[in-house]
Amino acid sequence: MFDSSIVWYLFLGGTGAGMLAVLAGADILFWLAGRPSGRDRLAWTSCLARPLFARGLPIASLLLIVGAFSLLIDLGHPERFFYVILHPTVSVLTFGSYALAAAVLCAVFLSSIALFNLTRIAPTIIRIVEVIAVALGFSMMAYTGVFLANIDFIPLWNNPFLPVLFTFSSLSCGIMCMASCALFEQPDRRNVLIAAFAKADAAVIILEIVSLGAYIAYGLLVQTEAQAIDRLLAGDTARLFWIGFACIGALLPLAFEAASTRIGTTALPALAIPLVLIGGYLLRYCMVNAPYG
Repeated sequence: MFDSSIVWYLFLGGTGAGMLAVLAGADILFWLAGRPSGRDRLAWTSCLARPLFARGLPIASLLLIVGAFSLLIDLGHPERFFYVILHPTVSVLTFGSYALAAAVLCAVFLSSIALFNLTRIAPTIIRIVEVIAVALGFSMMAYTGVFLANIDFIPLWNNPFLPVLFTFSSLSCGIMCMASCALFEQPDRRNVLIAAFAKADAAVIILEIVSLGAYIAYGLLVQTEAQAIDRLLAGDTARLFWIGFACIGALLPLAFEAASTRIGTTALPALAIPLVLIGGYLLRYCMVNAPYG
């Protein structure tokens, strides 16, 4: 039904949306930390600097754009996307198209501010765009799961916990992309940022594992989906799912991040970055291909 381009759309679109939400959210937290009530709780935000956003926001923009391009390739007729934009209807596809287009615009706008240091733009406008970017980021992360869950004749996808699983997976990938940008910061700022991102990603991975359990449990309890879940867990893609996603993409990074909080090193979270991204891609690859395995 789908080829590899849709897997890349689900991965790149979700990761780009996650990165956009994390970047915009981090800058909002930096602003909140300037208030007396937030200085102690948000002390790590003092290490945020414009070069970090100047690296991260263009990458998030690129991921969203390439993800959108992958979706257009799968459609076969790119004009369909623009037709949906110009002739909207009340549908999940319309919502996803508008959310994707708006997320790209927000990412490009914030990238321009970070790259060219556009100080003439009022901070209030920037804060408003960032709040919208966070909302769009989470909407896009969830939509990558809704995109599949809305296809109700495929039992493996017709699961209400699939969008939740994809949201946490995308957010984890976005945090790790942000952490990769932080690796190029000065050592004092880098250590603080990597530690903060590692703790955040560890929490998200735990939520991802819980949502995976809920997804599997729901599928096994629904008779029409039990066979499809069995195909995911024991079919042709089972090794990629268990070893690639569950172990390499979730449990191993979680172990690295937990150990880093005790050891106090950035090396382990840095090793977790590619593992999380590989796991995020393999999750979507298995979900798309398992029904036909």
